Amino acid sequence: MKKILAFALVAMMAATSFGAWGMWASDGSFTSTTIDGVSQTLTAFDSYDFGTFDLTLDTMIFSLITLNTWKNGASDVMDVNYYYTIYTGARPGTPTFTQIDGGWLADLGGGDQSWGATGLSIDLLDYAGLTAGTTYTLEIYGEEYGDDDTSASAPYYIYDNNNAAPANYTATFSTAAAVPEPATMSLLGLGALAMVLRRKIRK
Repeated sequence: MKKILAFALVAMMAATSFGAWGMWASDGSFTSTTIDGVSQTLTAFDSYDFGTFDLTLDTMIFSLITLNTWKNGASDVMDVNYYYTIYTGARPGTPTFTQIDGGWLADLGGGDQSWGATGLSIDLLDYAGLTAGTTYTLEIYGEEYGDDDTSASAPYYIYDNNNAAPANYTATFSTAAAVPEPATMSLLGLGALAMVLRRKIRK
């Protein structure tokens, strides 16, 4: 059966004291995933194991990012972006991140807003360099930027990174070991049979 994992990250991090805007206060980020048609919500993305995937059959879809913000006075949230990278083994000294562009989604009232991107269809199993029989780390963080009452011309940034930079949020997944195709198995079988017959003839 083809396994489809739809991945959604909704970040609602603690409000910051910088200026008069920030992220919603909560316990942190959570994810919503769909595996084999069954939806599940994760209250802790960090250190989660997504399981094992067949690179030739499965998909692991990054489908949505949402970050809720608050603001007051003349402050202004300007944009939100997310970044992810995938690697195996130890974390690279300078990982190369892929940017996911966010944008304004909805006004929630009272200065609250929802930012992010919906309708994404990023298959993480298409990430360059993935090989069978390997365990990978998926690392992700969010970036929100805006200005406050006194620095409208100098925006600053707040990061949704689990308060653990440079580690950010990390989860793991594995790729299944490659299985020889039937034709390959047949060739291997014929080769083994030929070796047996050859030994018998020599006797």
